[in-house]
Amino acid sequence: MSDGGLFGVFCPNAGSGSDQPLATVDDQGRNVRQRRYHAKSKAGCVACKKRRIKCDEVRPKCGRCSARNVECRFEVVLDRRQQALEALAVRQGQASPQRRDAGIGCVARRKSNSIGQNPGLGDINMIALRLMHHFEHFTSATLLLGNDVWRDQVLPLALQDEQLMSAVLMISATHLHHLQPAVATNARAAAHYLDRTLAGFRASLEGPPGEQNPDTMIACAFILLHYTWATPFFSLDEAEPNPASDKLIPFASGLKSVIIRAKDMEGPPLTIFGPILKPETIARFKNWASTAEYSYDFQEEFMLRSRAPAVLDREEECWKGCGAIHAADRLVPIFQTIEVISRGEDLSWLMTDVKAYALMWPAKSNKKFEDEVAVNQSDSLVVMLAFYACMTWLFADDVWWAERRSKLMLKTILAYLEKEAEIEWKQCARRICEYFGFRPDGTIEGAVGGSRHTSSNRPLSESTVY
Repeated sequence: MSDGGLFGVFCPNAGSGSDQPLATVDDQGRNVRQRRYHAKSKAGCVACKKRRIKCDEVRPKCGRCSARNVECRFEVVLDRRQQALEALAVRQGQASPQRRDAGIGCVARRKSNSIGQNPGLGDINMIALRLMHHFEHFTSATLLLGNDVWRDQVLPLALQDEQLMSAVLMISATHLHHLQPAVATNARAAAHYLDRTLAGFRASLEGPPGEQNPDTMIACAFILLHYTWATPFFSLDEAEPNPASDKLIPFASGLKSVIIRAKDMEGPPLTIFGPILKPETIARFKNWASTAEYSYDFQEEFMLRSRAPAVLDREEECWKGCGAIHAADRLVPIFQTIEVISRGEDLSWLMTDVKAYALMWPAKSNKKFEDEVAVNQSDSLVVMLAFYACMTWLFADDVWWAERRSKLMLKTILAYLEKEAEIEWKQCARRICEYFGFRPDGTIEGAVGGSRHTSSNRPLSESTVY
């Protein structure tokens, strides 16, 4: 059968093998002249558009401008949705023209972010812009170090670095997922940008030392640490969550090593994080902890250990490894904070430092403690239970990235110890619950005095890193 199909024999040129278009005739059988079709130029140069002639769009100088020996200039053409978004941003005063152009140039016009490469995410350009807006106006204030670092310094740097931009969009999507758990797009966007962040992070670590921007590496490490806090991990094959399956300590320790490497490597100077990663930044919390009095013997009652005073006097060692300081002893400053608050004293001025100290607490664990937690050793799990009890009591209602993990791990460790631990460690776990007023399901009753701090959602703009 001919290429014309069932009725091919009745078609002009059918079966002839010619690629010419079919002839068109009028009702009297005369050939009708057809205009030759050509694609319209939408991305031509300014000069050709002004002369209303077709541009061959050759860059940096088209053929017609070369022949006329005149200046050739091309303008960026946005699609209608991007133009509408720009107009809306200008009307709402959200961005200056220069800043808007930089942001869209980095994210919205990037062809690699097209929907065809990201099935299930919808219009990835619009999602990326929405996530950037949410990070700038909401997420940045909730992260350790606050707007001064994340909005004012890291976000402009991310506009020049794809890896860091992926990390920014990832934590923004994670925050949105926390606020809107029923919106599946947020979870998919977080997973998508997490994959891109980790791929870029691995490539940076494998590259030659000194070629990476240390501020970019440290910013990505801190963002990933926030993400790890916000996302507890358990194996899908487990009938019940197992404390040993959660990898916060080894992951946080690895990120701390990256931060140390970036801080010490030769190359571009640390302009954003250099002033933050100094030993003297611990001074305010250290000075307070050295004078704060507490009557309850937390170490003995909770962890069967003798009291270890002046722990923060040795905390300068912790940036390089914390080898000599036991994880239980490093909880002392947090215990001091809780008892002082429970007596009704106002520590809102110190809470940003306490949050920073708590965020970095898992990263400072030594290898021995990490290995003990990995095999569910009872005494080490009790230390972790005390830590998550402190986090739940202090921050679970105020710090979004600490809420889910603290409550879930508290419940998981309690259940495991009650089922598997020796009697003395079960009693320690019960004393922790009694002191903090926790029910077996991990909810809090406020028995510790019912006077939690009221700093609420105050931005962490003045916090330090320990």
